[in-house]
Amino acid sequence: MNGHQGDNGRVVPFVIVQGPNHLPMNMQGKSIDLVGVDHDGRLKISGATYKVIDPSVGTLDFTIPGAFYQALGDYQQAYFRIKDSNNQVISTINVAFTTLAGADYMTMEILNIQWICKSKHGWS
Repeated sequence: MNGHQGDNGRVVPFVIVQGPNHLPMNMQGKSIDLVGVDHDGRLKISGATYKVIDPSVGTLDFTIPGAFYQALGDYQQAYFRIKDSNNQVISTINVAFTTLAGADYMTMEILNIQWICKSKHGWS
């Protein structure tokens, strides 16, 4: 569950499974959200940021909000929680979550390398 600082709206496809045989969980009438405590100790709760693809087989696209990609480093704790139609938590799924340095530095470094190569070797 890694992402870069500044990411916003990253969509992650999921199949929610249950039991030792990893059978698809029927998500009809259920909701899911992401909860975490970031590297700086701030609590993050996603809310309902998912789109169910097929509830009978537990498939969904989960959109991770930008608030989760602010503080650099590993989350102290992160998990998905599944709630029933009465808003009662029926299951939690622990995840490892890390916010990495922004990806924009990579673009700048690549551009610098290209500029150096062009200058040294006369490439155009």
